Amino acid sequence: MKRRLLFLTVFILLFVSFAGFVFADPGPSYWAKGSVEEATRLNLLPESLRTGYQAPINRANFCKLIVALYESKVAAITDKSTFADTDDEAVGKAAFVGLVNGVGENRFNPGGLLTREQAATILTNYLKTTGVQLPAYPPTFRDSSNVSSWAKAAVGVMQSSGIMQGSNDKFDPKGLYTLEQSVITIVRTYNFDNVFRENVAKKRQNLNELYEIKSGTFAGVKLNYLKFAYSSGQFVAKTMLANNVITSAQPVKDMAQKNGAAIAVNGTYFDAYSGNPVPMGAIVKDGEVLYTCDSKGAVAFNKDGKALIDRLSIPATKAVLNGQESFAPWFVNRYNSDPSAILLFTDEYPKTINVSNGAKAFVVKDDKVINIIGNSFTVAKGTSAVLMQPKALSDFNRYHEINIGDELKTPSRFVPKFDDPALWENVVTAVSAGPLLVKNGYVCVDAKAENFVEQKILSNSGGRTFIGITKNNDIVIGYCSATVNNLAKACQAMGLDAATCLDGGASTAIYVNGRVLTSGRNVNNALGFVFVK
Repeated sequence: MKRRLLFLTVFILLFVSFAGFVFADPGPSYWAKGSVEEATRLNLLPESLRTGYQAPINRANFCKLIVALYESKVAAITDKSTFADTDDEAVGKAAFVGLVNGVGENRFNPGGLLTREQAATILTNYLKTTGVQLPAYPPTFRDSSNVSSWAKAAVGVMQSSGIMQGSNDKFDPKGLYTLEQSVITIVRTYNFDNVFRENVAKKRQNLNELYEIKSGTFAGVKLNYLKFAYSSGQFVAKTMLANNVITSAQPVKDMAQKNGAAIAVNGTYFDAYSGNPVPMGAIVKDGEVLYTCDSKGAVAFNKDGKALIDRLSIPATKAVLNGQESFAPWFVNRYNSDPSAILLFTDEYPKTINVSNGAKAFVVKDDKVINIIGNSFTVAKGTSAVLMQPKALSDFNRYHEINIGDELKTPSRFVPKFDDPALWENVVTAVSAGPLLVKNGYVCVDAKAENFVEQKILSNSGGRTFIGITKNNDIVIGYCSATVNNLAKACQAMGLDAATCLDGGASTAIYVNGRVLTSGRNVNNALGFVFVK
């Protein structure tokens, strides 16, 4: 009996020792040890996460890391959002300050394993939330086409900043993210944040050398203006939306600071009085048309960095269904109840879209139809939707059919009045307002041709905001009180090669390098210039 007990005891000890040997935590990989040590020293790695480094990390645990980073850099988060499927404190804190989002129906899916593109999005949210604004260059990995549309900007930010790097020139966006990879990027983000803030003062000093604020009288009109060296290649133009939607209003200063713009000016006209602040001119953001308007003076910037000013039309362009031209949407992000209307909505349109009896909406993601809806809905992030009102759908279905899985593209075409259309083929940023003032150095005001009927535009004097370009591609932004015709003569006298009016009056607002030159009411949209060097 004693021998049996002794044998059993020895067996148990050997088994426990062997099990401990087999299942011992191997710790971080050799290439991650330095970052783990640094994260521990900086209190960025909670004790509960100091094991299982090589395993995939779940959404809740990544929240612990990103909250530790946020609180080390900004301040303690004292409130939290709530979800139906978790009461995790870090999840609630991260959601409260806008670092993470749920998965729908008030759920977070805390145990879901994190993908690389999700990690990129959360880290980019951190940078934006803490004021580190970076241009969203498109990612250039060999598998960039596999990145979800909602994550492409974030992956581009991660690539350009060096915070997340690929392997063999691939990003592997759907691949799972491990704890040790997460720790490495948290440490990189911490250090990048430090370097970024150290460079802010240097950049502001460099920026000071590239602009000048002046006032002067030209052709009898007193102009207050800002001139800056866009030709230096150190600015990226950016269309900015109030609160990142098409139906809101916000101070230009707030839009500029949220988007990291060193210089900003109010954009196109909008409905400032009905309580529904929608734009009244064309808006192009990141190459996507978000609002259309025909024959208006417009300012634009193409992929080559060239500034363009002309009288612009964006005509209805036929969608391409499974490789064949098909229907043409009437409007973008503008509801119309006409039974024959075909409408395109992007995820910048936040309102519920009414789908009447007999109508259907076709939801598109990455140029593929993923859903067909017969009830009212809102456009989900990363998708767009084509709404066919009842008669339009009936007419279309006589000869065609749209099914889930079909390829559906909705291209746009830019038609300038004077320029070579080829210059406008790669436009990524644009707003149209008008009237056009100067083109090729000549006064060319024709407000009626741009469908203006109000006397405050046709003949009366009033507050005006304008933007112009010089022959060497530098930019002038200014404001004055004058008639449109007199302002055009003043812009010509300044030596501008082209110029157009933007919204004016109470909307006049110009921001530069932390300073507000003139501040108007909250506006729907603005044009910003991010200083990138």
